[in-house]
Amino acid sequence: MSRFAVTNTRVFTGTHVADASVVVVEDGAIAAVGHEAPEGVEELDGGGGTLLPGLIDAHTHTDEDGLRTALRFGVTTELDMMSVPEVMDPLRKKVQTAFDLADVRTASWGLAHPDGHPHQLRRGLNDPVWPTASVPSEAAAFVAGRLSEGADYIKIMVEDGATFGTSLPVVPPEVVAAVVEAAHEREVMALVHAFSATATRWPWRRARTA
Repeated sequence: MSRFAVTNTRVFTGTHVADASVVVVEDGAIAAVGHEAPEGVEELDGGGGTLLPGLIDAHTHTDEDGLRTALRFGVTTELDMMSVPEVMDPLRKKVQTAFDLADVRTASWGLAHPDGHPHQLRRGLNDPVWPTASVPSEAAAFVAGRLSEGADYIKIMVEDGATFGTSLPVVPPEVVAAVVEAAHEREVMALVHAFSATATRWPWRRARTA
């Protein structure tokens, strides 16, 4: 069992400063918070600094250097919001044993219209063909495919290009609704990308109840 205590700290819980100066860690998890380190446990002097929960960056498109930099700034987990599995899979494996990298969760491929966002930004990058769903009956297979790639949640693009001063085709509302439902049936989150307040009122909500 791995066990150590961080001493001489100001402990911030995420909501308040705790009446504590010592945090005991066992096998990577917090085991105790108080003012005394258990006898015989390795002690790491916090130097009077503030000890707080790791920060989470909720929207990244990351790589190894990004995860290393994130950890230096106190970000212990990044939520990757779309990536190529062949690139992300080796990085996730490395994170499991490399203690100088932040952890990462991923959506793997996101659901996007074949001619829609973000393809207009990725021309010339030699991307493989992105998996997609064009009709509701393809929703379950799309979700299953992403989960088989190790996705932790499903990403869906709802972006008509107006933010970029252009017009782009979008995933049909009934397909968005079907993918959200398929994700929930598999007990995973579906996260919808939207650049504008208008996009958040997009008719996929009505399509789901139609």
